[in-house]
Parts: sequence; C-alpha cells; structure tokens
Amino acid sequence: MATVYFMSSVLSNTYSLTDQDHVDMIVWNQGSIPDRTAYLVGASDDNPLPHMIAAARALESSGASFIAMPCNTAHHFYDALAEAVTVPFLNIVEETVVWSQQRVPGAQTVGVLATDGTVRAGTYERWCDAAGLTCILPEPQVQAAVMEMIYDGVKAGRPVTESAFRAPIEHLRQLGCDVIVLGCTELSMIYHDLDIQDPDIVDSLDALARATIRASGKTLRDEH
Repeated sequence: MATVYFMSSVLSNTYSLTDQDHVDMIVWNQGSIPDRTAYLVGASDDNPLPHMIAAARALESSGASFIAMPCNTAHHFYDALAEAVTVPFLNIVEETVVWSQQRVPGAQTVGVLATDGTVRAGTYERWCDAAGLTCILPEPQVQAAVMEMIYDGVKAGRPVTESAFRAPIEHLRQLGCDVIVLGCTELSMIYHDLDIQDPDIVDSLDALARATIRASGKTLRDEH
C-alpha cells in the first residue's frame, strides 16, 4: 500500500504543466516479500533479502536508471541491495535525515517513529550520527503503541484516529525533539490520510519522493 502513496507523493510534489513533466516509473509491488521486522527481531527465519535483491535486479533489467524503495525497515539491508545492482539506489533514511535539517534549520535532536525492526537495527541512529544529530526513540510502552498503529491499524486495514497518531508524536516532543520523523511508510499513510501539516514533522515517504524527483531531473513543485 505504501507504494501507492509513494507514487502519489511523487506526482503531487512534481511541478508539471504536461504529462511529460512527470517522472517515468517502473513499479515492482511485491507484498509477498517476508516481513522485515519479523526477521530483524528474530521472530522469523525467513530472510527477505534474497527476495529484495531479485526485485531490485528485475527493476534494473526492466530499464530503471535508479531505484527507490519506500520501506524504512528494509533499509537495514541497504548496503547489500545497493551492491547487488549497478544503478544508483536512493536511501530513504539518508534522504529523510537531510530533509529534516532543511525543513527545521538548526535542529539537533530527531525523534523517530518506526517499526521495532528499524529500532532494533539502529538504522536511523547510523544516519543521524553521521549528520551530527541526536536520535531519540520512544519509550517501550509508546513504541508498542506505534507498532499497534502499524500492524493492527494500517496493515490490517483498520483506521487510526488522529488522537492515537498524535500521542507518540507528543511524547517525542516532550522528550525535547526538534524534529519528529515518520520512519515507517505505514505511518506516512496515516499522516497523509489525516492531512497533518505540523511543521516539525518530517515524512520519510515524502523525503524519498522529493529525492526521486530530483534524481529524475524533474522539478519540485515548491522549488519552481
């Protein structure tokens, strides 16, 4: 489902007057890839990496000039995926950290809402550290609520209320975070459905969409 929202974000963030102004996309939407979080937290032995490598190579063979993957948790495997193809592979986590600094100038502390897999893997800490930023994660009971929104809400096709969505965001604000990153594209879906506009929230799906537009040589709507 996140792939559909990603495509929509690419379209809505592209400055266009004609069809030809838009990004050409080859889409590989494979819901059967084993759950990344289950593998990373040790709840499953079914390694998703071979499936993702096969998908990346299929996209390359189909003519893709670069690859974008709208799944934060899967970026634990980023290095192996990038090495498996010869075309550039955008990094949603790196792009999100960069956009956080642009969206909230002077920000030093980044709060991240993500899956247990992303949290366990330390994916955002790696890129925040590289950028000189402090990464803050929710306390355990709040992280459990985030996982409930992702798995029992979005993935199960059930609605998530705005109050439930905002609760972990406010928790991170109270911990002193300058920026709140939606580090899971299921959370991005809720964010878009609720039309949240808070200036300190940075959506990883939108960050990847913006990077995709730039990599395609197209023009961002807000930079025209």
